[in-house]
Amino acid sequence: MVAATYELMVDWNNNGTFGDANEDITADMLRAEWVLGRDFASMLTGRARGTRLLVTLDNDTIDGKYSSFNSASLIFGNILPGRKVRLRATDASGTVTIWQGFLDRINPQVSLGAPKTALLEAIGPLTFIGQPWHEIFLPMRTNDLTGALIGAILDAVSWPAGDRDVDPGKSTIRRAVFGTHQNKVPALDAMHRVEETENGFLHESVDGKVIFEDRDRRLKAPYITSQVTLSDQPGAGEIVYSAISQLDPLKQIFNVFQTTIQQYNVGAVAVLWTLPETGADSPPIAPGETRAFVGIFLVDEDTNMGVDAWTTPVATTDYVANSAADGSGSNLTSSIALGTVTKLGTRMVIPLTNNHATLTAYMTLLQARGTPITRRNPVLVYAEDIPSQVLYNRRIWTVPAEMVRDTLEGKDHVDWLLSIYKDPRPTLTVMINGNRDATHLSHVLRRRVSDRIIIEAESSRTGLGINQTFFIESQRHVLIPGRFHQVIWECSGLPDTFPFWTVGTGDLGTTTALHY
Repeated sequence: MVAATYELMVDWNNNGTFGDANEDITADMLRAEWVLGRDFASMLTGRARGTRLLVTLDNDTIDGKYSSFNSASLIFGNILPGRKVRLRATDASGTVTIWQGFLDRINPQVSLGAPKTALLEAIGPLTFIGQPWHEIFLPMRTNDLTGALIGAILDAVSWPAGDRDVDPGKSTIRRAVFGTHQNKVPALDAMHRVEETENGFLHESVDGKVIFEDRDRRLKAPYITSQVTLSDQPGAGEIVYSAISQLDPLKQIFNVFQTTIQQYNVGAVAVLWTLPETGADSPPIAPGETRAFVGIFLVDEDTNMGVDAWTTPVATTDYVANSAADGSGSNLTSSIALGTVTKLGTRMVIPLTNNHATLTAYMTLLQARGTPITRRNPVLVYAEDIPSQVLYNRRIWTVPAEMVRDTLEGKDHVDWLLSIYKDPRPTLTVMINGNRDATHLSHVLRRRVSDRIIIEAESSRTGLGINQTFFIESQRHVLIPGRFHQVIWECSGLPDTFPFWTVGTGDLGTTTALHY
C-alpha cells in the first residue's frame, strides 16, 4: 500500500503563521472528511457549496486539549472561530495543500469508558464570506465586467487580494447596485447574482482562495487538455476507479430557456433630497464652523435604482441661510462657503462653512438635485427546441440573470444554453482509491475541481457505453491517516459540440457550436 504523510495545522495564536507551539495537531488526527465544488455536477444547475472540513481528533489527553472550557488545556482561550486551518499532504511528487479555511468550532465527544475525541469543524472561504455579518451596501457601478464586480464585493468584505483567483469576465453589466443604506445584502448572495449573469462559476480553491471562473475559462488552457484517463481496468497512463455510477440524465435536459432583461431610464434633473429640518428646526452653523450634510436618494427594488449624476449645489437655488431659524432674520447665504462636494451612487456629501464673523447661520433650505435612474419595464427573451420537447416533454429553465446588458446579449445567452442542454449528457460519480499506487495517490491529491478528464466505462465490466470527456465538478475526500485516502468525483459530461467554435477550428454546427 502506498500512503502519503499528512500535516494538520491550526493558527491558534491568530498571527498568520503555523509555526507556534501546539499549532501542529497532526498526531491527534484520527479521520478527516471534506467536500469541494458544486452541490450537483452541472454547470447550469449546480452551485458551489461552502466547503466544510470535519476532523475527528484524539482528545484522550491529560490536559483535554480540545475542551474549550478546560483551563488546563495548552490552547485554552484560543479555540476560537476564524483561526486558520490547513491540511497538507506529502507524497513522492512533493507537498501540496489539500484544504485550507477557518475554524468554526470544536465539540468534545465523550462516551464513558471509551477514548475521548473531539470533532473539529472548519469552513471554507465562501461559507466564511456567507456569515451573517458579511452584509454589504455597494453603491451603483456602471459598465463593469463581471470580474470587476466580484472584486468590488470582495473588497467590501475586506477579503485579501492575494486570496483571490478572479477572471475578468465576458459580460459587461450596464448598472449594478447591491443593497441600500437601510437594507444591506449578504455579500455571498451578491456574488451569486454576478455569477448567474456571467454564467460563470464561483467556488473555492484547496488553498483557501475564492475562485471566479468566467464562462470562457474552461475553453482555454489547461482546461482544454485532459489531465488523466479513468478506466475500469488498468492500462498505460490510466488510473482505475473502484466504483462508478450514472446519475439521472433527464434532470439536466432543458429545451426552453428564458430570462428577464432589466434596463433603465435616466431622468431629467430633479430634486432628489430635501433637508427635512425646516422652520424652527433649521440646523445652525456657528461662526467659522463647517458642517457636512449628506443627501440620500432612497433606492428600492421596484423603481428607483440610483443617481446617474448629481448637480453641484447652487447658492439660493439649493441652499439658503438666515440669522433666524424661521427665516425672519438677515439673509446669510452669501456667508456660506460650499466645500468640496462628494458625489456617490446614491448620496451626495455637502460641506458648508459659515464665514460670518459673529452670526450663527441657520440653513432654512438645503436640497440635492440630480438625474435619477429608474427601472423600465422588463423584457422576456427565450429560446426553445421543438424536437427536444417531442422526445423529453417541455422542460423550462429560467435563467436568473437579471443584470444581462441588453436583449441582444440575453438572446445569445439563452441560445447558447439551449445548444448545450437540449440533449442528454452523462453525469457520473467515480470513486478512486488513492492508496492503490503512487500514480493514483498523486491524482487524488492533485486533481482539482474544473479539471478535464476522460472516463472510459464501455467495457463489459461496466456496460455503461460511455467513453468521453468530463469536467470534475465536485470532490468528496475521506482520509484515515496511515490507512487510506479515498475520493469521489462527480463529473459532468461535455456536449458533443464542446469546445465551441473558433475561427479556423472545427465545423460550425457539426463538431462545434457558437459561443457568446
